Amino acid sequence: MGLAAVRDAVRRQAGDITIDSAPGRGTTFRIRLPMTVSIVRALLVRADDETYAIPLSAVAESRKLTAVDGHEVNHADVIRWRDRLVPIVDLGVHFGTRPAPRKAGYLIAVQLGPRARALAADLIIGVEDVVVRRLDPIVGRAPGVGGSTVLGDGRPILILDPRGLMDIDLTSRVAA
Repeated sequence: MGLAAVRDAVRRQAGDITIDSAPGRGTTFRIRLPMTVSIVRALLVRADDETYAIPLSAVAESRKLTAVDGHEVNHADVIRWRDRLVPIVDLGVHFGTRPAPRKAGYLIAVQLGPRARALAADLIIGVEDVVVRRLDPIVGRAPGVGGSTVLGDGRPILILDPRGLMDIDLTSRVAA
């Protein structure tokens, strides 16, 4: 199969291919496919009455959340995690099922390279393999959402996009 055929197949899946070549060092081919064309091992969590799937490859660790854990810096909630301040994304607040951040439950540390977020949820359900389905473009793009899946019991849930979670502006939430 030629490179043009590979490029075309990757583009049909809304992916990207890059080639880096250096004389005397070799060539590196990078193929990036969207999360929406795969089966992902995911951590299932519940926030309010909603269940979400977080790709396990981005989960660093989890722990209980207590009322004394969180602090506010520049109108954003943060937590001290392994000697650094990590912003907290309360899933209920972000997705509109809760008016204020929770003070109890669980924090799930999501990490991509040097960037991290702590996701606040009520319950950690467990780990499951999920088929990632693309959201229909008519639905639009929600920050931090990478796709959806249907659980074995027939319930549809959102699959969170770790990269998108890192880009959420947490300082825009200012108390009225």
